[in-house]
Order: sequence, then structure tokens, then C-alpha cells
Amino acid sequence: MEKFTASIQLQNADTSDYKILSRQLKDHSFHEVSENKQVLKLKDKPVTLKFFKLGSWQPIVTEVMSAARKTGRAFTFTVMKNKKAV
Repeated sequence: MEKFTASIQLQNADTSDYKILSRQLKDHSFHEVSENKQVLKLKDKPVTLKFFKLGSWQPIVTEVMSAARKTGRAFTFTVMKNKKAV
């Protein structure tokens, strides 16, 4: 299995929107990157959360899109394959 990292940014979002996103992704077995806690403290900049998961690219993209849609906010995201699997 390959490891993928997803970076997600919600538009015009507040902390509760990011909590929904985080919960939805964790329900799909994503793991939060430790730097997310520090990023959420930056209130004057756009927030980009990162999560990782082992699996295949297409299902991961679908799960990220589904989780982001459930926030009700517009969003952008990238999914990148890590060079080495864990």
C-alpha cells in the first residue's frame, strides 16, 4: 500500500467547519498530521489541514471530497503520493 497526504483548505470557514472536516476524515481512517494543531492557531492566514492515509489514490480523493463537502463550504485540496510507504 502507498501512503498519500491530503492538504485541504476550506473557504470562509471557522473552527467548527474544520472540526467537521477532521471528524469526517478520521471516520475514513485518515490520520492527522501533527502540525495541524499549530496551523489552526493562525487566525490571520488561510488554514490548510493535512491528513495522511495508506491506500489507493482514487478512493482517497473520493473520501477527501466527500468529507469536505459535508462542511458546506467551498474547498480546495491536493492529494500527493509520498515517496516511501510506512
